[in-house]
Amino acid sequence: MDNFFIITQLASSLGVHHVIYLNKENKMKIDPRLQLHKPWIVVGLLCAANVFNYTDRYLFSALVPSLQRDLGFSDAQIGALGSVFLWGFILVSPFVGRLTVRLSRHWILALAVFFWSLATLTTGFFGALAALLIVRSILGASQSAFTAVAPTIVDDAVKSAWKGRALSALLMAIPVGSALGYMFGGVMEQAAGWQTTFICAGLASLPLAILVLFLPANSISKTAAGSWFADMRGLLASRRYILTVLGYAAQTFALGGFAFWAPTYLDRVLGLPAASGAVMFGGVVVVAGFAGTLIGGWLADRLAGGDRLRKYLLIGLVGTVIAAPFTYWAMLTHQPGLFFVCMLILQVAVFATLSPISSVFLGSVPPQLRASGMGMSLFFGKFLGDAISIWLIGYLSDLVHDLRLAMLIIPTAFLFNIVFWGVALIKPKKAAVMI
Repeated sequence: MDNFFIITQLASSLGVHHVIYLNKENKMKIDPRLQLHKPWIVVGLLCAANVFNYTDRYLFSALVPSLQRDLGFSDAQIGALGSVFLWGFILVSPFVGRLTVRLSRHWILALAVFFWSLATLTTGFFGALAALLIVRSILGASQSAFTAVAPTIVDDAVKSAWKGRALSALLMAIPVGSALGYMFGGVMEQAAGWQTTFICAGLASLPLAILVLFLPANSISKTAAGSWFADMRGLLASRRYILTVLGYAAQTFALGGFAFWAPTYLDRVLGLPAASGAVMFGGVVVVAGFAGTLIGGWLADRLAGGDRLRKYLLIGLVGTVIAAPFTYWAMLTHQPGLFFVCMLILQVAVFATLSPISSVFLGSVPPQLRASGMGMSLFFGKFLGDAISIWLIGYLSDLVHDLRLAMLIIPTAFLFNIVFWGVALIKPKKAAVMI
């Protein structure tokens, strides 16, 4: 309420007396004079929200050792808590595109931020597995809506010449937010405990639920008024889209599984204390993420022209080919220093793929299906990716009593990633004409 009061007072000083009002159709609207129209403000605000998105997402991973110590959860139970977040993410993502037909996108973002902040906050009050499973699923569902809609707003707000760099800026929030989740979780847990850590993180992101309401009131899609099945037929008609999504799913299997278990791996296998290991890993993530995302965005804009989507796929393929061997070496070494060097190289390579591959998702489907296309890419990326790998690694670790051995399934997934994106680069032969 204090944040809303401040905004209301600021609006009054600008001669705007009704921040939110009902239009002729009795739908709530933000006064147009208060909306943020400049592209750099739109991108900046969404980047800030995306940082909190990934901070709240990876905070849990940094606190896994503490949760296991205090609550007695096994690796399989921790894996279930990681996977249920993704199942919440998965179940919502296919329908986000349809939701944009009924509700303006900035309202979807506001509701998403509010519910994920609330879920993060309430995690600090629960210790029972069933309750944590519920709030983790709410967190996943809320973040799914945000992740599918935000890139489409950036794509609309920025001119063509800057789209690659704008998407890179949005995606740069992934390493920054992930690193903050690891680092904040590690430091704050030592100072105040895991419960307080979750509560503080949830409270910090709540004000953004109000701020995103002042994004431009993008018109509700009129061309996407067909059925959900019609949307799916439109997406499945694109061979390039399907193969890109399958490659992305294999990449997500590897990265999501490793990112979730990394602090525990550093603690249990390499002997680094959980807090310091999380901080060090977070530092590597943010450095590699900045470098990789900037490289990927620069290459995407540099190679624009001609069949730009094919060039974007080539960037993704080369990055994955570089990352694959370093992932194996990281899993096999017993030296923390060499592990972090391998992590730095492979993460730079992988983060360089994010902006170009996001552009492929957006560009390989009709404009009216972009939100649905992003939602379905997230759906299959999670459904076939880390929704499986996070739980599977925990299950295998309990089965063989060796976390390192269980995590060797991670680099293998990159081989499937390479195959799918390699095939996507091959232009299909035209069907022969029957005479």
